Amino acid sequence: MNKRRSLFFKNFATYATVILSGFIVLAVSFVVIADRYSSDEQKRALDKVAQRAANTATIMIENYSPSLDRLFQLTLAQMAGDADATIILCDGTGKIAYVADSSGCYAQEFLALYPSAVDELWKSGRYSETGNFGGFFSEVRNIVGLPIVGLSSNKYEGAVFAAAPASSNLNLLQDVIGAFSVALMTVLLITLVLSYLITARLIRPLRIMANAAKSFGRGDFSMRVPEVTRNDEVGELAISFNNMAASMQSLEEQRRDFIANVSHDLKTPMTTIAGFVDGMLDGTVPEEKFNEYLEVISEEVKRLSRMANRMLDMAKFESGAIVISKTTFDVCEMASRIILSFEQVLNARGIEVIVNMPSELKVTADKDQLAQVIYNLVDNAVKFVDDKGKLSMSIASIGGKMHFKISNTGAEIPMADQQQIFERFYKVDRSRNLNRQGSGLGLYIVKTIINLHGGDIKVKSGNNETEFYFTLPLGP
Repeated sequence: MNKRRSLFFKNFATYATVILSGFIVLAVSFVVIADRYSSDEQKRALDKVAQRAANTATIMIENYSPSLDRLFQLTLAQMAGDADATIILCDGTGKIAYVADSSGCYAQEFLALYPSAVDELWKSGRYSETGNFGGFFSEVRNIVGLPIVGLSSNKYEGAVFAAAPASSNLNLLQDVIGAFSVALMTVLLITLVLSYLITARLIRPLRIMANAAKSFGRGDFSMRVPEVTRNDEVGELAISFNNMAASMQSLEEQRRDFIANVSHDLKTPMTTIAGFVDGMLDGTVPEEKFNEYLEVISEEVKRLSRMANRMLDMAKFESGAIVISKTTFDVCEMASRIILSFEQVLNARGIEVIVNMPSELKVTADKDQLAQVIYNLVDNAVKFVDDKGKLSMSIASIGGKMHFKISNTGAEIPMADQQQIFERFYKVDRSRNLNRQGSGLGLYIVKTIINLHGGDIKVKSGNNETEFYFTLPLGP
């Protein structure tokens, strides 16, 4: 559960961090753009107010009279009230003449603008600022200034400044931030729910795999991951895991069968040897039969030795300790000697032997290992050929390869068993009933040696006949 929580919180933290970062970048960008747009819009509006006030001031200057002065003040107050702004009018020296806002228009006698504002206006013909206008205002404002140009003189007769509080922009930004905050909380909540669902779906097969791995450690390979229909990496992992579990279960079953078989195979000759030796020691077996029983003991010892050697060979193959030492030799001569070593057994059971091979065929391979391959195949055929049956062996050179074939009449190998007969520890049930001396390693060793030499081996069984067929490169 701790791992599940850890993975969940890691996923959620990652998603939340990415979303939060994206929202922050987006919000900051939007706020900057919105603030700039709002400020520009307000300055454009102030620019129109200042232009109207400047035009009105120009008319008043050209047609000045006391009655017009009062009308002019009322007009400035009206403009300021409509625009919710402050209008400042000054003469050419920067001395303030009037200040108008929504409460009215007031003449001034002692106030003057700070020189830099007037200088910039005279130089550029326009003034723009976001600030407190050199301390004139107590809060930050957007300020726009335009010159008053005389109609007859065509000179700067004074200036008009229009200012509005920048706090209205701040209200907009607060609204934007509030909207973004609500959206962010909503998205994070959705992310939390989706992260939980996705992580739970992701973790479920992983938890099953973890429990299955623990079960494997106890020797139970029966657990499987049910998420095999998912079309993603986890689904592929589940399928691979199940395939691995099936292979391990099959291997474990083969191992148990192998232990049972080996135990039986070891017990039988050892019991025979112990019985005969005890009989010879205690006088139960007469002296004239000592040689007969010693021959039986010798055969059983040799069988134990062969079994031990095969298990050692298997261990060497699996560890990669086998080294191929290739030499060039006559494989036909080797096969002839091997088939002759079974002559007594074949004659005793009335087996018809058919051999078809050239007088000589040179191959380059590991001589001892190839001899073991041919011996194992011949020994296997001799074990399972039926009495008075037929055993055939042929060797030929075709397309730069040696083709070896050995077949025997007798019990067939079922099709299902043909797919697994070369696996280690595997024994065909029918064959086991007929002969209990096999360990299930002979054909595994044969296939391994042939594969190490770059060859291939196959089996075919039907019509009361079984055939093993392998090819091997003739050269290095």
